[in-house]
Amino acid sequence: MNHTFIDSIENTVLNYISSNAHEIKGLISSEGTKDMNYGSIINRRLLISQMKINGVVPGGLFFPDRDIESIRRENEAVLKKTKENEHIPVDLRKGAIEKARKKCKELNDQLEIKRSFLEKNYKRMINDILDTDDDKERTEKRRRIIHDGIKIEVNVSPLCDFAQEKLPYVRLLPGMLIKADEFLGDKINTKSAFNYFSDGVLRFEEEDYKLMFDFRFLYSRNESLLKKISTNFKLRHQILADIQLKLGSHVNRSGVLYVQ
Repeated sequence: MNHTFIDSIENTVLNYISSNAHEIKGLISSEGTKDMNYGSIINRRLLISQMKINGVVPGGLFFPDRDIESIRRENEAVLKKTKENEHIPVDLRKGAIEKARKKCKELNDQLEIKRSFLEKNYKRMINDILDTDDDKERTEKRRRIIHDGIKIEVNVSPLCDFAQEKLPYVRLLPGMLIKADEFLGDKINTKSAFNYFSDGVLRFEEEDYKLMFDFRFLYSRNESLLKKISTNFKLRHQILADIQLKLGSHVNRSGVLYVQ
């Protein structure tokens, strides 16, 4: 069975390469020299699975900035639909539009509050991993990392709780995809006890990134709310288990209190 399994994988890979030659074209030269980005493309396949799943599935990867913008567009679309609805009676039309406009504003105001909290949290998250005493350099690097990076959240709920339907609340761990170039030099502290950094670089949307998560910002969301959300990305089991293991060590540390 093992030999058959390996043979099946080889056939699948060969068929994939034949039908998707454009994805690997130019990665390896005729002299056999490997492009530096080739490893990040392989890591992308190894670490992240691209499949549409329900938001409560452990490993699900979310993009809060993009989710906020998507909900905002949905709110505006509902308002527009109400304005263009010719089936609303003339005498009720003004009131219906005003009600829809008020509802849209309330929802967008809530999104703006969420966005401001998100921005504040990520500024602190990035600021705390920067290893420089120069305030100007720290501010500029933090701005660049946040601007060029991608804010993410991963569902780190235990698989057993999900399988046994014991998840009244889903545990989400915030983090960021940070451009690999930002790790050149020694300006980012990758040894902090409250952070998780991926060792490998992965390719995402034509750029090379490293994964970073901050254990201090772990929070929960109601399962019923997350059931309404779907995602097209999922961390594979091995890296999710590694994150959960280090998160567990962080949460369970006893710590030592003393006076200097």
